[in-house]
Amino acid sequence: MAGLALHLKICGLTDSDQACAIAAMGVQAIGVIGVEGTPRYVAPERRREIYAKLASQSDVERVWVAADPDDNTLDELLSGEGMPSVVQLHGEESQARCADLRAKYPSIRWWKALRLRDDADLEAIHRYTHHVDALLIDAWSSQHLGGTGHQLNPIWLNKVQMHLKGGAPWWLAGGICAEWVPNLDSVHPFGLDASSRLEISPGVKDLARVQALVDSLEDRARRLG
Repeated sequence: MAGLALHLKICGLTDSDQACAIAAMGVQAIGVIGVEGTPRYVAPERRREIYAKLASQSDVERVWVAADPDDNTLDELLSGEGMPSVVQLHGEESQARCADLRAKYPSIRWWKALRLRDDADLEAIHRYTHHVDALLIDAWSSQHLGGTGHQLNPIWLNKVQMHLKGGAPWWLAGGICAEWVPNLDSVHPFGLDASSRLEISPGVKDLARVQALVDSLEDRARRLG
């Protein structure tokens, strides 16, 4: 895997024009938050606007970030114009729930976010890896489901890679920015998920910081290639 460019997801977008500008930089996924009460939450009508505009201008993955969505919410979300292509689950969804959702909505890709706090949390990786299309590994926070900017302890990175060997593709989240990319040379996730370290304010990205991250990943691919 060394030498291959990592995929990049920019999460927490709240504006369709900015989402499209970032998609044009060559990122592979754009995330929009559907968890009410969080700083980057986007209401359904505006969320559909963002997804529809992205779909008309690029083939970027359109990711809806949710926590324990019920069936009625999903039935409404996953129909009509302005649908996501990926649902990223950040709640207490069991592996059985993930498997059921994947079977019920086979045209949607399902990602499960896991926040690591101790070695016991690594065992969850094995429980989920065959029931979702990808895993997203984030640092633990007692107050937030994500978007904290907390970086995973580097000691954990090799442990995570070992536990995910042969399993689902995985994305690394938590404090991702251009300056941290050189610390990732020894690990090879499928992609990186960046949000708060690239922001001017919650939901508003600094496009220069986004471009710097894109450039740093290209540099990494050349360095390791």
